[in-house]
Amino acid sequence: MLLIVTTIKTLNPYSGWHLNKNEIKSLFVFGGWVSISNIISPLMVYFDRFYIGAVLSVAVVAFYTTPFDLLTKALIIPFALVGVMFATFATDWQSHQDKVIHQFKISILIISAFMLPFSVATFIFAEEGLTLWIGSEFASQSYLLVKWLSVGIFINAIAMIPFAFIQAIGKADITAKLHLIELPIYAALLWTLVENFGLIGAPMAWVIRVSIDTLILMILSLYLMNKFPIKFLNQDSLIESK
Repeated sequence: MLLIVTTIKTLNPYSGWHLNKNEIKSLFVFGGWVSISNIISPLMVYFDRFYIGAVLSVAVVAFYTTPFDLLTKALIIPFALVGVMFATFATDWQSHQDKVIHQFKISILIISAFMLPFSVATFIFAEEGLTLWIGSEFASQSYLLVKWLSVGIFINAIAMIPFAFIQAIGKADITAKLHLIELPIYAALLWTLVENFGLIGAPMAWVIRVSIDTLILMILSLYLMNKFPIKFLNQDSLIESK
């Protein structure tokens, strides 16, 4: 509440400060789609561990969640970059689209430069690292899961850039609809792989999901930049911000 009062007092001296019904409607629509993404995304992150506990055993959940929670801490680097790039994408897209496209490419390269060595090292030394950290018994149960998760962490980090770009240019409905479609597909994929491969099926399902998600987000981002033709989409409906 204090922030709202402070913002209003700060903006009052500026000309043109007034409520616009269309802008308010647009804000709530955008915020609604962002909220949908923010609800579904954590569901997909934590759904697998509940499923593992229910179908396999609560005792084996730790073999999956412990390395998963540790590895996801590495995403703090792309999170920090995306927080900055989101504002840049949103500010410059209307007037400096070439600049945004260049920053998009640079952001992908920066994240790759940070995350690829980490993921490769984690993949190679998964068993040794878990042995030193927790013990050989735990490592023998989890190291293959860590190898899968190390691949997914890198792919997921890359996905943050097109995700931020699509939302920043006002197309939050695209990411929300994508998540709505992904949720039942991911649930079916998780069920199938865990049923057939056991615990290792959970990280396999997650890696497949984030890979498909990243590919679709990248294609849509390139399309919105007019760099990738998708004939079955309506360009007028997707590129309203241009």
